[in-house]
Amino acid sequence: YQELINLIRYYSVENEVTINKDYLPAEKVHSLLSEQDMIVYPYQSSNESSSASVRDGLATLKPVLVTPIPIFDDVRDLVDYLPGLSPSEIARGIIEWSQKIITNPDEINEIQISRAQLINSRSFSKLSNRLYSIINSLEINKN
Repeated sequence: YQELINLIRYYSVENEVTINKDYLPAEKVHSLLSEQDMIVYPYQSSNESSSASVRDGLATLKPVLVTPIPIFDDVRDLVDYLPGLSPSEIARGIIEWSQKIITNPDEINEIQISRAQLINSRSFSKLSNRLYSIINSLEINKN
């Protein structure tokens, strides 16, 4: 943690980088993430599936960038992939994506609208309604 703080000071990016090491309630996390221009998950190798944190990022409907590792395969249609895992590849991916926003805002907006529709279609309330309809239909057809 202290090494990270020192790097932030060394590069004079205190106004651009925020670190919060405290546990926060889900509502606060969502609120803070919603204030960002983009959300980046620079994960390294892992055998786990994508964590709840990426789903928290997606729920904000903000652009989500991830490293190209298999744990993000289940959300591949909802995220943008960074070009690699190294710090320079992650930085390059963020810069390239930021430039796309400036040069092709309509294209980025279309992609974000499409993703928002996909994310909203997977909301708990919509999925629970579908499941209820399926169960109800099975019950009706059983008789």
